[in-house]
Amino acid sequence: MKIKPRLGGGKSGDPSLYIDIVDRKRAILFDCGLNNFRPAALHKVTDVFISHTHIDHFIGFDALLRLNLTEEKIIHVYGPPGICRNVIGKLQGYTWNICQNLRLIIVVHEILPETIVVTSLESWRGFEIKQTEEQPHTDLLLDTGEFSVKYLELDHKTPCFGYTFLEAESCNVRKEALEELGLQPGPWAGQLKAQAFPTADQDAVIQIDGMNYSLDELARKLLVRKPGVKITYLTDFLLHEADIARIIEFTRYSDFLFCEAAFIEHEREKARLTHHLTAREAGILAHGAQVKQLVLFHFSRRYQDHALMLDEARQEFPWVE
Repeated sequence: MKIKPRLGGGKSGDPSLYIDIVDRKRAILFDCGLNNFRPAALHKVTDVFISHTHIDHFIGFDALLRLNLTEEKIIHVYGPPGICRNVIGKLQGYTWNICQNLRLIIVVHEILPETIVVTSLESWRGFEIKQTEEQPHTDLLLDTGEFSVKYLELDHKTPCFGYTFLEAESCNVRKEALEELGLQPGPWAGQLKAQAFPTADQDAVIQIDGMNYSLDELARKLLVRKPGVKITYLTDFLLHEADIARIIEFTRYSDFLFCEAAFIEHEREKARLTHHLTAREAGILAHGAQVKQLVLFHFSRRYQDHALMLDEARQEFPWVE
């Protein structure tokens, strides 16, 4: 897969992170503030992960609904306690007397401390609740086999969720090794990847052009494991000393850490009063988690010079944008 993440509100706009699964008819959103995503991009969205429902994180849900209303698809919405009430409140703000030809389904996953309540809402019924079921609680909210999404609860004077997207590991075929063995590419390569990953059976064989090869030996010579991309999204929270270790563990080795930085360290008291991070604290988390790239966003609009935020974070961690 090819993964492309991008912010919808820039550094100071509403939070919204779009993760495009480029070669699939699928995309996910972390938060849903006002954004500059094109309609074609929002048409691909299948899963929305809401940190909390303050207006700047959730107002864009209306545009997402409008653009997908006539589509025959399912949109899954995940979020903290109260998310089902909030989604239904949005939907009940409209009149649905002519909706018999609609086919959109919205499935809300409300993550509670001990359970996950799943509610299905069908457009052709005016988004009346079709069914509600309870599922066992887990921090693993989505696992497609190709990628997964986990959540972590944070403190914003209300439950606020951080999310991490992890692409599954994959294998690439070494072209030079293929030539050395005198083999031609073919459907067998997909079979080799499927059977050899994550661990090949040492006694298994694979047939290529009528000849049997040791699957284990061929995998060792031809395949190179490719780690999956990890993208972590953290916003709107007070950094309690007691929580630093678990946040770092959740974020560890991310290729991209998208992290809010609402204030500079000089205004830490404002950050604490509003339960936000400073740029320095974002840098500290990035350093501790050994991420590859820190992307700051959700700057307070009081800062016209973004260099202040970037420079402060770089004092703790060099790879900041």
